[in-house]
Amino acid sequence: APEKRISAIRSLRNYNNHKQVTQLLEVLQDSSNDLKVRVTLAEALGWFNWSIRKADILKALDALLANKSLPQDLRDEVQQSFNRLL
Repeated sequence: APEKRISAIRSLRNYNNHKQVTQLLEVLQDSSNDLKVRVTLAEALGWFNWSIRKADILKALDALLANKSLPQDLRDEVQQSFNRLL
């Protein structure tokens, strides 16, 4: 259920799990995932400011921003997280 996934994703803001970044980015990039899950995940990744995977996160967020068909809610959150990580 999206609600359980969203709850788990929100905890990432406080406990950045760097080992999961690859899987998290896959979920974020997969348009078959629930939009609210993806928006919440984009927001949580913006809190990975001190992550050893920060460059990978920025690269993935930048690639998403290049996607012209990205839903506006997701685009806004991806842009905000991108800016936060710079």
